[in-house]
Amino acid sequence: WVQGYDGTEAKDKYDGRIKITAHADVNDSTYVQGRLRSDMNFKDSKDANTYMEELIVHHQFGDKVGMNLGRNFLTLGQTGMYYDDFFDGAQLFIGDSKLTLEAGYGRMNTWINDYGQKKDDTVYARLYGQTGRIGYDAEYIKTVGAADADKKSIWGAGLTVGVTDAVDIFGDFYKNTEPKGDPQMWTAG
Repeated sequence: WVQGYDGTEAKDKYDGRIKITAHADVNDSTYVQGRLRSDMNFKDSKDANTYMEELIVHHQFGDKVGMNLGRNFLTLGQTGMYYDDFFDGAQLFIGDSKLTLEAGYGRMNTWINDYGQKKDDTVYARLYGQTGRIGYDAEYIKTVGAADADKKSIWGAGLTVGVTDAVDIFGDFYKNTEPKGDPQMWTAG
């Protein structure tokens, strides 16, 4: 809602969104999961924009090894500052809640290169986990076959420390070693 100081007020909106998640076990080790999303305006339009927002096939190889194929949500770092959106590709998970090695090959859904083309192929690896009140991660992300201006070779790390049940201290640091000047970014809170 936006309020102006010139006597105009924001008009009412009747926008809505519905998400439906479906999960189907194929066998004891494999499942398929998808989520339909529909965006609509209840007042001004009879149309809705409906699409498959997420679709994965997951296979579990024993207790500590699993694999996803398809579109899955990916958050890198403790805060999601570097990437927090959908990833299209293959992901391998080895480990448990204390320590997990994750590797993936595919496309970051929201990345656009300098030519306006979406989604350069990307390979990533991350090591993450949680022990008591401490959460941690270390990551490496590299674009494959990107033009020189779009090349990324990024490493990063993050840490979250639970000071109390209601207060966390957290931070992330990322550095791209590919372009000149080694650009970096960080967050803390």
